[in-house]
Amino acid sequence: MSDVDGVAGAFETIRSCAEPTINDRILSLEADGNYWDALPLYEHSSNVKLSYVKCLLRLNEPRLALNEISESLTNDSDLLEKLRSCQIEATWRLQQWDNLTKLVNTKPELATCGATYAGVICSLKNRQFDSMDDFLGKARTRLVNALAAMTIEDSDTYTQAYKYVTQLHVLSEIEDAKASLKLQDDHEILSPEELIKQLNIWQNRASRAVQCTSILEPILNARRSLLSLLEGGIGRAPFCDLLLQSCRLARHDGHLQVAWSYLSQAKAMNVNQFEVEMEEARYLFQKGSQVQAIQILSNLLKRKFPSKLQQMKAICDSGKKFSGSGRCSGDLKKALEKEPKEENENFVKVCSVMHFSAAV
Repeated sequence: MSDVDGVAGAFETIRSCAEPTINDRILSLEADGNYWDALPLYEHSSNVKLSYVKCLLRLNEPRLALNEISESLTNDSDLLEKLRSCQIEATWRLQQWDNLTKLVNTKPELATCGATYAGVICSLKNRQFDSMDDFLGKARTRLVNALAAMTIEDSDTYTQAYKYVTQLHVLSEIEDAKASLKLQDDHEILSPEELIKQLNIWQNRASRAVQCTSILEPILNARRSLLSLLEGGIGRAPFCDLLLQSCRLARHDGHLQVAWSYLSQAKAMNVNQFEVEMEEARYLFQKGSQVQAIQILSNLLKRKFPSKLQQMKAICDSGKKFSGSGRCSGDLKKALEKEPKEENENFVKVCSVMHFSAAV
């Protein structure tokens, strides 16, 4: 499954010779990241309960995944263990900390990277540092062994091993957060300046990673979880920013249903309203709802930049009396130079998206 080209080639070979089975189609779609397209196929397949639950998690539907797991009855102990790992991940994604603590305290075998992050972060939240170190040690041993096995096999090591390297990276970020986000005890309070410094470090690291959803989304999930542990609401704005990053990733891949799930979460937080509305306009534009997108942007201009709109109208009306649009453009540029840089950038950002939406 991690060899996307290999799976695609195998699927095309099968299709050239015979009609692919439902399971063949599911594997092909999952390997390509098209989980939403794969979703309806599970109803017509058998023995895919685990894959179905994982698909729901990748579609950012942890509540549906949790419901599916609770309805699952199986005598297969191996499958049950893997479903329990998915249950832990889904509970973590929903931030149901009390339920997660009960699950983690049973010392389960954590079979997925999401469940591992859940166990480590839950232990960090509860300040059970011995348990946290135990989860970290087991996870790192498992990942290093997997990397060693790939090296011995002399397969396409870099491509295949990158996901394990990324998982090690996330574990290090979680471990570092104990000190960098001051999560060790109640007496240490993280300042806004310290948080900004850590967010910049995270941003620099993420910019160096392979820019694809399968790599970045687990990193963003873990970071959101860490920010949710901060007291006093200091982490709400950056948490929302990370939701918008996930929304942009999903939009870039053309997965608009997934993008909407992240955007809905961001809207519900009632912070970073400017960026949230900008992202909603981009989402609507990509969805084909240009009229709604332009309406959101128009309202945003009227609400956030009323003086600039009046200024722009006055300058352009004045310019028409003389030399036309050239004069208008020059005067507008001079007027904007006197305004705060960030406000100008936001104003230009809205106008640019609005112009592009209207043009299409």
